[in-house]
Amino acid sequence: MFEPLFTTKARGEGTGLGLSTVKGIVQSFGGCIELVSGGPDKGACFSLLLPLIEGRTALIKSNVMQPVEGDGAWILLVDDREDVLETYTLILESLNYQVIAAAGGEKAIELFTLHRERIALLVTDVVMPKMSGPALAGELRRMKPELPVIFVSANSFADDQSLVVENSSFIRKPFSIEDISYQIATILNVA
Repeated sequence: MFEPLFTTKARGEGTGLGLSTVKGIVQSFGGCIELVSGGPDKGACFSLLLPLIEGRTALIKSNVMQPVEGDGAWILLVDDREDVLETYTLILESLNYQVIAAAGGEKAIELFTLHRERIALLVTDVVMPKMSGPALAGELRRMKPELPVIFVSANSFADDQSLVVENSSFIRKPFSIEDISYQIATILNVA
């Protein structure tokens, strides 16, 4: 149930974050998620358990990073979910980047072929149906070996060290605008 892309709904009917994303968010805050099922057709109860953190509010507010503004570079953004693509496109455009959004690996290859010279960076989800982010990056790097890549994943099993190869980095979903701006600025040497 917590595996990525798992659903009991028909294609196109699913909404919301998905349990793998929820689990990743909860674990990133040091918490856990518990499930008690009432059985078939009886529903289920989910409990989110998060640690109590006292006295950190002032510390967090005092260390807030400012987003790093981009230089207008072209980014190929790839995710299999349209809602995620729309949100990330707005974020990247607000940082002064040109965004080409692709819903999945096949569309990304098609768009990359058309705009290869303009695209300065690939930002791709790791787990997608049909073609994974690492497989996509490999295909695109055959056409443009120096292409930098930022891998994105909400899955707690994603091993960021195994994904970080030359001229690439990894960021876990959900990320803040400050985090993604810093990752992009670092890999493109914008700062």
